[in-house]
Amino acid sequence: MALWASHDGSLGKSFYRAKAEPKPKAGSSEPQPLYSNSLFADLTRIKTQIVQEAVAADPALALDVLLDSLVGQLLHGAHSYQMSIEVQAKTVATDVPDELMATSDVRPVEETMATRFASIPAEGRFEAIRAMSGDDKMALLAGLVAMTVDGTVFAGGSTGKRHHHFEQIARASEVDITARWSAPSLCSTRCAVQR
Repeated sequence: MALWASHDGSLGKSFYRAKAEPKPKAGSSEPQPLYSNSLFADLTRIKTQIVQEAVAADPALALDVLLDSLVGQLLHGAHSYQMSIEVQAKTVATDVPDELMATSDVRPVEETMATRFASIPAEGRFEAIRAMSGDDKMALLAGLVAMTVDGTVFAGGSTGKRHHHFEQIARASEVDITARWSAPSLCSTRCAVQR
């Protein structure tokens, strides 16, 4: 508000606003933005740069952010565009006919994860992850990453770069395939697994 005295001695006043408030749309009770879309986009880019710098300086926070995105997508069914980081995660289907798994105790990782980490809520997930112990976070990360590993070669397909990378992971894991699975007696020679 501004006050002034006119030349005849009377007092005058005016009201000023620093920024004109947008008029609300008819029938809308939602608060209207104070900034244009382009300015708002620029402001969010600036904030993104600042937060990126902070996350880069805090590995523990970076781990929590990654876990939040992976849990949201792989355990809670969220879409990657709903998450704060650009990591598109999807569970790799490993459905195998029961008769081929009759001689194995292998259980799908997603089942194990859903059981072990069922206490992580969809609402308040980030806070719950922040409160977890370091060991639990690493176990959670390992399971979530495992759910995205894919060594499948589809019928009629051939091995490529993805399968080459998968074989590197298989070797690094030092897992003995024959100790975990053997061809059941009703299985033909096409059941042979690459060792």
